[in-house]
Amino acid sequence: MTWLLIALIGILWLIGVMYLLTVFYFKITQKEVFVPFVPADTEGIETMYSAIGLKGSEKVVDIGSGWGTILFHLHKKFPKLYLTGIELNPVLHVITLLRKFLFHRKGNIRLLRGDAAKISYSDYDVIFLFMLSPFVNKVLVPKFEKELKKGTKVVSYVFKMKSNAFSEKTVKLPSNGWKSAVYIYEKL
Repeated sequence: MTWLLIALIGILWLIGVMYLLTVFYFKITQKEVFVPFVPADTEGIETMYSAIGLKGSEKVVDIGSGWGTILFHLHKKFPKLYLTGIELNPVLHVITLLRKFLFHRKGNIRLLRGDAAKISYSDYDVIFLFMLSPFVNKVLVPKFEKELKKGTKVVSYVFKMKSNAFSEKTVKLPSNGWKSAVYIYEKL
């Protein structure tokens, strides 16, 4: 029992050090891509996959996956999905790796740490986003317009995407207090 407590303290210390290094890194480099972390809520996640009629066999990517909230929720609901999470923040990435190791080892979940703007999305059927519009519209939309195949769905929680290359559908979420929405885009 003592070794477990020591291991837990060591992991928490390591996460704290990684957080400080991350903050220092973004202060020094002044990266524009730093987006604040806010996990999606259950109602939003369920509305996201229900609104697109997720079948359970698609290739799905969650851009800015944080600590894996959307990924692990989807894995529980659709265990045969091919899931990929992309996260830039090393602290959140390590937390997601730990969660996968402890609770979702058998899942088909791939976790990548890196810049979402440098990854190809051409093989994915569905892209989940919960990110601020300026980054999405400035950096990701041009990439999506070039790379995504016809019929690929981009599902954005709360924030709208601007592009003429996609059809748009809105699903309102009145029950979570701040009246948000899920935006579904399909590549034309």
